Amino acid sequence: MRRGRKASIPASAAAPASRRRAASANEPEAPVDAASLESDANSQGDPIQLPESRTPPGKAEQPPQASALQPGPQEQLLQQTDTMLGIFRSIPTEMDYKGQKLAEQIFQGIIIFSAVIGFMYGYITEQFGWTVYIVMGGFAVSCLLTLPPWPMYRRNPLKWLPVQESATDDKKPADRKVKRHSKN
Repeated sequence: MRRGRKASIPASAAAPASRRRAASANEPEAPVDAASLESDANSQGDPIQLPESRTPPGKAEQPPQASALQPGPQEQLLQQTDTMLGIFRSIPTEMDYKGQKLAEQIFQGIIIFSAVIGFMYGYITEQFGWTVYIVMGGFAVSCLLTLPPWPMYRRNPLKWLPVQESATDDKKPADRKVKRHSKN
């Protein structure tokens, strides 16, 4: 607060006074709203200007009209989201069966190779920690090479048959012959 200027009482400052009066009267404490604050403040003679009271009574504030030329922040966010989703949708996520087999072989090969090298190095240096670090490094490399669907895993896509209408679906159930087995 600056010196020499008369400060108005904020709306929250009048609330404790009305709560004290309600508590002293042994009444249940009611929620404080702007109308009760204005009436309390007017009865004490203190001017309180609330944000709702800036417009004349009976007239509601009109929201600012959004310009048709400039999208609002929500529209911009939706456009950015659609752009990002479009980029993510363009990334291929499928892997064919031969690619899955190749990825599994590469994964197992790298893990076994790093385990053998790590064990030998850890045995020579007599530190088991190096064995663990080398196997963990091999695991990280194998994940980097096999988890993303690299183009080498998508060389043999499946060729699906086109959808055909079945002639048996068009027949009514009464038209079909029911096969019954004879009793022996």
